[in-house]
Amino acid sequence: MEGGLPVVLSEGFVGSGWSSWSERNEIVSVLNFAGLSRIPAAGGAPQFVPGTKPFAPSFLPGGELILQSTGPLSIVPIEGGKPKPIRGITAKWAQYVPAGYILYIDRSNVLQALPFDTIRLEATGSPFPLVENVDSFDISTNGIFVCHRGKPISRTVQWVDESGKTEPIIGAPGPYNDPRLSPDGTRLAVAIRDGQAMQIWIHDLARHSANRVTFGDSSSTDPKWMPDGKYLTFLGPDGIYVAAADGSIKPRRLLEIDSMAENISPDGHTMALVREGKNTMRDIWLVPLQGEGETLTAGIPQPFLNGPADEINPAFSPDGKWLAYSSSQNGVFTIYVCSLKRAGLNWQVSTEEGFLPEWSPRGKELIFHPLQHDGLWLASYAVHGDTFVPGPVTSRPVARVPFFPSLQKATAWQHCSM
Repeated sequence: MEGGLPVVLSEGFVGSGWSSWSERNEIVSVLNFAGLSRIPAAGGAPQFVPGTKPFAPSFLPGGELILQSTGPLSIVPIEGGKPKPIRGITAKWAQYVPAGYILYIDRSNVLQALPFDTIRLEATGSPFPLVENVDSFDISTNGIFVCHRGKPISRTVQWVDESGKTEPIIGAPGPYNDPRLSPDGTRLAVAIRDGQAMQIWIHDLARHSANRVTFGDSSSTDPKWMPDGKYLTFLGPDGIYVAAADGSIKPRRLLEIDSMAENISPDGHTMALVREGKNTMRDIWLVPLQGEGETLTAGIPQPFLNGPADEINPAFSPDGKWLAYSSSQNGVFTIYVCSLKRAGLNWQVSTEEGFLPEWSPRGKELIFHPLQHDGLWLASYAVHGDTFVPGPVTSRPVARVPFFPSLQKATAWQHCSM
């Protein structure tokens, strides 16, 4: 490469990030949250590709199929169509290499290599680790590998109140993720990295003790408490699992499904899932639950919010009548609330970009995380019969909460910050 001035390939808006160059001399880019755009490498007008999932596209040989990651790893045609999942693997970035492997970054930021047959479009073996602490990577056609490595994750878990005052929950910093308080606020479930995998631990906040719930070589993440506080669910290999919080019973798979997140209703009878849609983007599905603890079973998942945009971050209201979520239907993620009793009723809560809504235990407030600002945002609301009435949105200048809020049942709201 000799350098030189940049060359304008297109005067139109091509995309906002994540581009890939195919052997057919096409450049495909992410176009906001709506799909992909493609242009000839020599330049030209961008062509919109609707319906194709826009996250981190990477071409397979031939230039007609794309590896899609940042969620369930799958294959989709460049022209759009039904994605084909690959072994229930969740990846933050994926790329095929001519040696016959798909390289991808897993939930623990470990670069994995998956043997893959591009003719049968299926894995031919199990993934194996290559490099730890990888944030991003790329590979040239002549085999040169480049990656950006971050430091091992080390966070502190602490209370942060409205004034910004902090108090440690777990003393020493560590590789913590996904903290969730028990319904009575006395225990904390958290995913902790152990070598190349994440494992679920339960911390007793009064006794300052901890017990491990999951074991093995596969990652377990995103713990969610059942209402009785005795059991919890989590994302594991090839599905959603249920486990006893005291570790007395071996975790078992509750539902074999590709899911990026899940949440449990206050009565324990419904689970909300985030899944890739067939001809849409990420959707929210509902799953009926029966029994409890060792007898808990899951029914057939059904799509609930499956519009053309992304619907993510489902959160049940304390009375079980409403579901808060984030949607990209206006081009950026904002907070919405919909009725669980009457389909089709929904209300936009925020105009600011926001993620991860939580219902305040002190009532009549939704708390969410803004992407572009420090602190948290609070949205007041009222309910009149079957109508949800959004109120003003105000900011709270507490310490920045990097996507892991968890509210305590207390007079003054608190959250778990990492």
